[in-house]
Amino acid sequence: MSADPNQIRHLAQLCSAGVDAIIGSTRDLRSAASHAAWQGPAADRFRHELAAEIRSTDRVLRGLAEIHRALDRHADWVEERHRLLRQLERRIRAWAVVHPPVSIAPGPNALLIGPFPPSLDPRWITIAADLRRAGAVF
Repeated sequence: MSADPNQIRHLAQLCSAGVDAIIGSTRDLRSAASHAAWQGPAADRFRHELAAEIRSTDRVLRGLAEIHRALDRHADWVEERHRLLRQLERRIRAWAVVHPPVSIAPGPNALLIGPFPPSLDPRWITIAADLRRAGAVF
């Protein structure tokens, strides 16, 4: 799955639109069946089978609604993760400017970092942990 929260939210919206379409179709089926002038055992059997299928559809709708909620929660989590990674990247880059990679300087310096990973790369978390273990404060 994409790490783009907008794409994740788009999937959630597609799921929601599918739910809405199924609800509309189910409502139309219920209405048509209840207003049908059919009589007799075959009509009763059809209405009974239709009701069973609609109950099955209701279970699918509940599942789709849960998928929609899960996608929204995941998009929220990804947005929070991106916020954290951007914050760590800004802090580490600012710290590295003040602590350039000079091997003779006392204390931790940017030599501990190596090349910077791309933005939103989870390695920023590892770099932050390594720097903190070495005594860096940022």
